[in-house]
Amino acid sequence: SGDLKVLSKTSGVSPGFTGDIVPAEHFSYASMNYAQESSKAPAHAPGGGAPRHSPTDSVHTSVKALPFGQRATLNDTGFEMSTTSPVFPAWVAAFDGTHPLVDIGCAYGRNSVAAAEIINPLSTASPGAVTVVAVDCDPGHLKHVDAIGVSGVVTLSGRLPDDLPIAKLRLLSPDGVSSVLVSEVMHFLSGEALAASLRTIHDVLVPGGKLCMNAGSPHMNLMPNDAGYCPLMTRVRETHAAREAAGEAWPGECVELRSTARAAMQEGGGDWSAGGGIERMPGFLHFLSVEVLARACVEAGFDIVSAKGGWHPGYPPQYMNKALESHLENTQIVAEKRRL
Repeated sequence: SGDLKVLSKTSGVSPGFTGDIVPAEHFSYASMNYAQESSKAPAHAPGGGAPRHSPTDSVHTSVKALPFGQRATLNDTGFEMSTTSPVFPAWVAAFDGTHPLVDIGCAYGRNSVAAAEIINPLSTASPGAVTVVAVDCDPGHLKHVDAIGVSGVVTLSGRLPDDLPIAKLRLLSPDGVSSVLVSEVMHFLSGEALAASLRTIHDVLVPGGKLCMNAGSPHMNLMPNDAGYCPLMTRVRETHAAREAAGEAWPGECVELRSTARAAMQEGGGDWSAGGGIERMPGFLHFLSVEVLARACVEAGFDIVSAKGGWHPGYPPQYMNKALESHLENTQIVAEKRRL
C-alpha cells in the first residue's frame, strides 16, 4: 500500500496511531517510500520502475551513490538503504505525542527526517521540541543530517552496545523515549554485544515503548553469480543450520566474512558491486534469524509484538533469494517494553 495510517491533527495522539488514513503523497518525503510493504519486491528490481530518490539527495552531493539508490556510508561498513525501514511505520506509530523517537545508526537520516515530517504536526510537546533523535557513530553522517535542517531532529554521536549517549537522552527526555529504531545495524554486532544493546535500549524506553528492528537474515543473497546462485550465503546457511542444531546461541555469527566471500567467489563466482565492491564488505556480520532475534528480545525483558521475515524494499535486488517461496531475507521485529 502507498498509504500510511496516521492520526489527523484533530483526533489527538495515542500510541495505537488509529486514525485517519493520510495518503503518502501528502508528505514531501513520500518518495522515500516509507509505507511500502516489506513483502514486496523493490520497485527498481528487473521489470520495476526507477530507483526512488528523496528530497535530501541535493544535500548528499559528496556521498557515493550506488547502483540502486543506496548511499555508501563514510565508515566503510556498507550503505544506507534506498528506502526507509520496513518497520518504519511501527516506529512512527509508537510516537506518544511527547517522548521523542530515537534512530540508532541513522546514517544520512532517511528514516529520521521522514519521521520528523510526519510526527512534528502531531506533537503535543512545546513548539520546537525535539521529536526525533538521530544517533550515529560517524560525525560525517550526523553533519549531513544537520544540513538537511528539519525541525525537531537533533543529532547525537553514539554506537551500540556501550557508547550510546544515555545521559544526553535523559536530558532531552527524562522519562524515556517513545520508540527506538535500529535498522540494518544489529547484524554488525556479536551476540554478546547484541544482548547488551537490547538491555540498554530497554532501559531508555518509556513503559509501553517500542523497539523496532530489522537486520539481514541468513536467507539473503549477498553476492549471487550470474545464475542467481550465491556460494557465500549457501556456506553461511549450511553453517547456521549446523550451529543451530548443535544448540549454539548465536549461529549466524560470521567472523571471517570477507575471506569467506573471496573463497566463495573463486568457487562459484559472485558479485558484490551493488555494495560497492568486496573491499567494502565488513569483515564480520551476524546473520540473524527471526527466532534468534526474537529470543534475544524476550531475554532482555521485551514482549514480542511482531516477528517475521520479509523483504527490505531498499535492498539491492541482488539480495533477493529467488529460491524462497516467500521473502525471508530481512528479519523484522517489533517488541514492547512492558507497561507498569
